[in-house]
Amino acid sequence: MIKQLRNLSHLQSLNLSGHKLETSSVSCLVESLRHSGALLHHLDLSGNSLDGSSEAFERLLKYLEHCVDMKYLKLLHVDNMREAHCLMLREILLKMKCLSTLALEWCSSAFIYEVNVLERVNPGIEMLNLSLNDISSIACGLNHLTRALPSFQTLKTLDLSHNDFSEADDSQIIALFDSLSHLSHLTTLDMSHSDNGKAMCHLRRALPSLTNLQKLDLSFNDLNKAEPSEVKKLIESLPKAKKLTHLNLQGNQLDKAAGDHLADVDNLQNLEELNIQGNDDFVLEDICECAPHKCKVLYLKKNKNL
Repeated sequence: MIKQLRNLSHLQSLNLSGHKLETSSVSCLVESLRHSGALLHHLDLSGNSLDGSSEAFERLLKYLEHCVDMKYLKLLHVDNMREAHCLMLREILLKMKCLSTLALEWCSSAFIYEVNVLERVNPGIEMLNLSLNDISSIACGLNHLTRALPSFQTLKTLDLSHNDFSEADDSQIIALFDSLSHLSHLTTLDMSHSDNGKAMCHLRRALPSLTNLQKLDLSFNDLNKAEPSEVKKLIESLPKAKKLTHLNLQGNQLDKAAGDHLADVDNLQNLEELNIQGNDDFVLEDICECAPHKCKVLYLKKNKNL
C-alpha cells in the first residue's frame, strides 16, 4: 500500500495512524513520498511505535524539512529520539510557519526539552498535545514548557494528560499555571492523570484568565490526597471560567465535603456535561444541586452512595 503513494504527486494529507508501522515501513514511506514529489500539509503517524534513534526516522525528518506548509503534524510513541534528531525537529518546526496542530504524544526523550524544541513552534498554533511525556521527571522539562507556553497566544487546545507531576515541586507547578494564564483563547484543557492532586489545586491561579475555557478534564488526579481546604479553593474557583460547559472530575475519590462545596458553587450555569464517576462519597442530593438546568450529560457510574 505504501509503495502506491509514489504515484500521488498532489497528495497533501496522509493519515497512517494505528498501522503499527515498523522501521522498514517508515523507510518505504519516505522513499515513496520523495519519489512522488508530494509535500504534505497534514501528516498523522499516531499509533505507530517509531524508533527515534533509527536512520529511517532521520530520513523522515529530512523529508519533513521540505514540508514548510505543514498545518497538522502528529507523531505518537517515538522512542529514544537522539539529540541530533531533536535538533533537526527543532529547526523543522521553525520552518513550519502555518502549523496549527502539533502532537508529540508519548515521545520519551529529554532532548526535546533540553534543546528547547517547543520554543521553535509557530506561535500561532491552536492545538498542542504533549500527553504521556513524563515532563516533570525530566530535569528541565517543566521549566521549558513554562517558558514556551505564553508565546502560544492563539492556542485553543492543550493536552498535558498522563504526565506524572508527582515529582514536581510547588514552585514549578505554580509557575506552570501562571504561564497558562496567558492563554486567553484556550477552550480545552486536559490535565487528567497527573498523579498529583496537590499540584492540580494550583490551577485556580489560572482559571480567572481562561475566559474562553469550555472543557476542563481533571480526572484521576488524586484530589482526595490534597488538603481539603485546597480542594475547596479549587472548586470555588471553577465559576471564574465563565464559559465552562464540560467538567470531568472522575476518579478523584472526593469526599462528601467536596460534594457539598461543588453543590454550593454558583454560576456554573453553562455546564452541559458533568462527570463525577468514582467519587464514592458524593450523595444524590449534592449531585442534583451541582448539576445546573442546562446539563445534558451526567456521569454517575461507580458512585456507591447513589
